[in-house]
Amino acid sequence: MVVFGLLRQQQAEKERGVPRLVINYKPFNKVLKWIRYLIPIRQDLLKRITLAKVFSKFDMKSGFWQIQIHPADRYKTAFNVPFGQFQWNVMPLGLKNASSEFQKIMNDIFNQYQEFTIVYIDDVLGMFVGRKFSHPFKPHSYNYRDYTKAWYIIFWLQAYNHSWFVTFCKQAYKMHFPNWFQNWWMYFGLSEEIFPVKVQRSYHLFQQSIYSSPLSKTFRFALYFQIPWIFCWNFQLGPSGNFKALSNSLRIKWWKKFNYSHLEVNKIKDWFKANIHLQDMTRQEDEAFLLTKNAVMSTLAGASTQQEFNSVVNNVVVNLSDDNDDLPEDASPASVNDVDDLDYNPYEGLDINDPFLDKQPY
Repeated sequence: MVVFGLLRQQQAEKERGVPRLVINYKPFNKVLKWIRYLIPIRQDLLKRITLAKVFSKFDMKSGFWQIQIHPADRYKTAFNVPFGQFQWNVMPLGLKNASSEFQKIMNDIFNQYQEFTIVYIDDVLGMFVGRKFSHPFKPHSYNYRDYTKAWYIIFWLQAYNHSWFVTFCKQAYKMHFPNWFQNWWMYFGLSEEIFPVKVQRSYHLFQQSIYSSPLSKTFRFALYFQIPWIFCWNFQLGPSGNFKALSNSLRIKWWKKFNYSHLEVNKIKDWFKANIHLQDMTRQEDEAFLLTKNAVMSTLAGASTQQEFNSVVNNVVVNLSDDNDDLPEDASPASVNDVDDLDYNPYEGLDINDPFLDKQPY
């Protein structure tokens, strides 16, 4: 073959790998009981990966050495070397049942993941089918913990130089707000402390005029008028001492580009006229009572004689009696304007067992 040029003589030494301990277990394997557990056929495994597009592979490090040998059987693996006699505590290479035993253990572990994993002795292959987000697929369902975890990751674990722009959409007042939104608003919601002076005046008018509700008035103000705000946070070092704690400092800011011309006091008044069902009717009744009271006191003060004074008092009593007769028998001034009797309720269906607090945690 050398003459025909098929081979040539080579003087260089063959490159070898890392030295390995090799023990002849052929005599021992003859007396070992055969474990009939088949190794997977490679052709069958290849058929399972035809649709997969993304793969992830890892190899068990010193796989057979992960299996312990029973202490009573360790003497059977004893061997001699020039520097002493040893026995294996773990399963060595060369035993005829080593591959089958290891394959059985690996299958027991990965059977629950067999839809996307292939196991061949000490090799594990993860296979995944690519999916385009434009393709329709059944959405997952989420619970309270999923939402809180999402907000925690977004608002607490993002880089500190990021900020978030938050606002309500125009139709948000018709939506149902879940219970977890309460905690969200208390931590990340809007606060009147950041309002400009003109907006604060409008908010005070809104606060005095809006009807009572379990929801925060600041929340309803931002909801009805789509008021945006900026949320951001930074690192904060705790007080000096032996141990300094590093924490997050939350902060909300007013969006300076926001056009709040629709929040002028006059426009807030016009808005309440157009949404009379949202007004606090109790406040209007108090104002009407004060006007009537002042008028009666002025009339009584103008009486010059006892007879004239008694006449004024009788007229006032008669007028008040006529006003009460106009009310239904089963109604009172408080129940006539009760919120439950409104034809329009922007928070219909909202769970009020877990209400918002009117005070802000800032």
